[in-house]
Amino acid sequence: RTAASLPRPSPKAPMTVLVVGSTGNIGGAIVKQLREHEGVTVVEASRAGGGVKLDIGSVDSVKALDAALPGGVDHVVVCCGASTFGPLASFDEGKWEANVSGKLLGVSRLVVMLANG
Repeated sequence: RTAASLPRPSPKAPMTVLVVGSTGNIGGAIVKQLREHEGVTVVEASRAGGGVKLDIGSVDSVKALDAALPGGVDHVVVCCGASTFGPLASFDEGKWEANVSGKLLGVSRLVVMLANG
């Protein structure tokens, strides 16, 4: 489903959505759609700036979210992370570890730290 197909929240039930990777193509499109919904506050986060500066690969950067989001968030949308592309034959252990670290471990760290404060 896309953000446009989600039920429009009631002004009586405002929500805050953190969009990680908001300066990318996908993140930017998500931010644009979410901003069209009444009652939705969008907090943009990315390594490049655009709101909250965040690098999910950095523990210190993720920990700094507590100060940047004192009221917390209701939803988190993650659309970031670098990838290594190329022929399968060139995909070695180092490239595999970089992909896993940049996505799975970074996002897992973000979710755990947001949940636990």
